Amino acid sequence: MSSTVDPGHAAERERVKTRCRARSRTPGPIASLITALGIGGMLAVHYLEFPPDFGAQNAAIGSLAVLVAVALWLWFVFFSVYGRGSRRAVAIAPFALAALAVATVRFDQFTGDMVPTFRFAWRPPHDRVLDPPVVAPRDRPIPARDPTDAAPHDFPQFLGPSRDGTIVNTELADSWERLPEVVWRQPIGAGWSAFAVQGQVAVTMEQRGDDELVTAYEPLTGRLLWAHSVPARHESVMGGVGPRATPILAHGFVYALGGTGILRCLDLGTGALIWKQDVLALVGLSPREDQSVVAWGRANSPLVYGDTVVVPAGGPAGKTTSLIAFDRTNGAELWRAGNRQISYSSPILVESPAFGPRQIVVVNEDAVTGHDPETGRELWLVDWPGSSTMDANTSQPHIFRDSLVVTKGYPNGGLARFQFKDSVPARLYHDPRLFKTKLTSIVIEPGSSFAYGLSDGILECVDLLDGRREWKGGRYGHGQILLVNRMLLVLSERGELALVRATFEAFDERARMKVLHGNTWNTLCLSGTMLLVRNSEEAVALRLPLAKADRDASR
Repeated sequence: MSSTVDPGHAAERERVKTRCRARSRTPGPIASLITALGIGGMLAVHYLEFPPDFGAQNAAIGSLAVLVAVALWLWFVFFSVYGRGSRRAVAIAPFALAALAVATVRFDQFTGDMVPTFRFAWRPPHDRVLDPPVVAPRDRPIPARDPTDAAPHDFPQFLGPSRDGTIVNTELADSWERLPEVVWRQPIGAGWSAFAVQGQVAVTMEQRGDDELVTAYEPLTGRLLWAHSVPARHESVMGGVGPRATPILAHGFVYALGGTGILRCLDLGTGALIWKQDVLALVGLSPREDQSVVAWGRANSPLVYGDTVVVPAGGPAGKTTSLIAFDRTNGAELWRAGNRQISYSSPILVESPAFGPRQIVVVNEDAVTGHDPETGRELWLVDWPGSSTMDANTSQPHIFRDSLVVTKGYPNGGLARFQFKDSVPARLYHDPRLFKTKLTSIVIEPGSSFAYGLSDGILECVDLLDGRREWKGGRYGHGQILLVNRMLLVLSERGELALVRATFEAFDERARMKVLHGNTWNTLCLSGTMLLVRNSEEAVALRLPLAKADRDASR
């Protein structure tokens, strides 16, 4: 018995197969809608600048991208008309890729804009592979001058001689005919501490394995002069590894605060330990407990005046202390005062008639306070919202004429100016769009009302008299700046050094060069013509060209 195939029926079956194949190659309306909504949402976040912070925008865009990818994966595996083999392959692919990533890749750290960076699994963290520091023997100790004989070009503390990021006794060339000379370059331990220089000694802090070190180098050669270590290690997902604060060099000694709150006084010439205090123990905290309230490590550079050294104290919730003071000669506690949790900013000493008597000004977790330097008694307080585990205060306070100027990153930050009348501060203005200094501080041009700073990574000039932006330009990320007379040195988050003219007229970058690799959040140190910069992996010394008048005077 023979069977016959209806030609019409066969043709119809072929047309159905063709339509199915076409459908399988074309995303369905659900997939198209998911993709359109996802892309539209990402574009809205980017162009509408909501939330008004690059880090939060990146986090929002990343979250949307993950949601879109998961939704498309679910659609493809369970609802699409693609073949069973294709759907099975796509179902398995994310798990296979995740297994491959776990086997070969390790998270390294975030940038300031919340972009994750990674390293291969077979490459251990940088600080874990560095050898312990080796000091060449010397016939005699390094001579350390008394600070009363301080040289004009010393850079003895965080942000320079005046602790405000400005240098007035050096005139840099306003362009680079040739790129600055790299005098030396070498690996360094992890951390965000910067250099402080006195004479021929440059001191910083670094992490090597499980040891936190204060190290001294010769500025002209990079040769290690001495090192002092303690068994301590701070590490956090957002902040990375190592100490954050910059030492201060005063009276022939080094005062350095580690990431876990260990305060050391060392001899500047030899590195010998004079005294040590555990600030966390004094306020009743363990390192683990401290990380729950000060998530990214103690970054407060000590303040020294007279025979007193002051650091922010902190403490457990409900039992916080703003500041704690020690005798700089023996480490004995002198006083503790205030009841605010600490931030990542450092205290300054203010001597201005507009503020009344000499006082300490410090940015705390959620307020700015003034204190009597002899007793610590709180003199005044202004609210400055923040959280040391979230939208943290990191920037330095500044004194501008008869007013206090503070800045801050994140959506609730910006620029605020408080005028003092009868020693009481009153807010003149607050603009959250200006000077969103997430990991950096502004600088104020001496003798003028113009300030410069990295606002969410973009350089900005603002007239502080009325809070008006003059210009905004140049993307440097969350780097650092130093004002040297008429020129700005800008060290970008990517490790590029830029020379920018300090003028209210327009953004004017004169030169740029790559100096460091990797995240660069450390502040700059300029001693004469020697610029010392570093990040969490390497340190570099550059010789900067001077203006002609300064070159002639130095001969």
